[in-house]
Amino acid sequence: MKKKLITFAMTAVLACIGTTGSAQVIFNTDFGSSADGATNTVSGWESQPVWAISGGNIQFTGNSFGRARNFGTFAPNVGDTVRVILTDLVRTGDGGEIYRFGIANDAEHTGANTPMVGTEATWSGSNFVIGGATDTAYNSGDLLTIQMDFTRLATGSGWNLTTTINNTTDGSNFASGTALTSFNTDGQTGAGLGLTASEYIDAAGSLRYGMRGFGGGAGNDTLDIGGISLEVIAVPEPSTFALLGLGVLSLALLRRRK
Repeated sequence: MKKKLITFAMTAVLACIGTTGSAQVIFNTDFGSSADGATNTVSGWESQPVWAISGGNIQFTGNSFGRARNFGTFAPNVGDTVRVILTDLVRTGDGGEIYRFGIANDAEHTGANTPMVGTEATWSGSNFVIGGATDTAYNSGDLLTIQMDFTRLATGSGWNLTTTINNTTDGSNFASGTALTSFNTDGQTGAGLGLTASEYIDAAGSLRYGMRGFGGGAGNDTLDIGGISLEVIAVPEPSTFALLGLGVLSLALLRRRK
């Protein structure tokens, strides 16, 4: 009988562990099988003309501004993490363009709008920098996988951002280390940046993924991305932690009695 109770307690603990950190996939797009042409030919996507599908990638070219977005909506709670992964990202040329990746709550995502919580990707010499992570030996044409974790803080406190870069060309890996607090797309942190609570998306009513290219260079810069995914990783409810603690305690008591 004791063995059955122990087995039951262990099962309860494992069940609780399995429910922690549950993730909701909002979209997972592989552009590899997409035909060349306008971005809106890919399900769930639209963009201005400087973003287009080319050679199995979503690609930005030229020296003008341009936005792209996914229609998938999500509403993270305080403590939840919005994870964005860019795969097979490659940049060529030397035009000096800057790109922004992140999330916004503007339904149209047009005009001067840009992702309100996000980060910029820049490069200078051998450094590719995004979200506090730096590939210190980057060469034009290297293939990157980038993971950005945006974690929503308490209302009015903004977001945290941690970033990792995997250079699949040379096998190197880089991380941002400590989280960047209250991060926005100007590459700044802190509270005195002139952003309102709504711009920090504290309302979190109907968020979307977006990205923007800033064509400030000579027009010979190209960015290709083979795939983009976004998921919301939820913080477990307090009841889940309570149940987990109860299961562990029950298991310990039963083993002690045995």
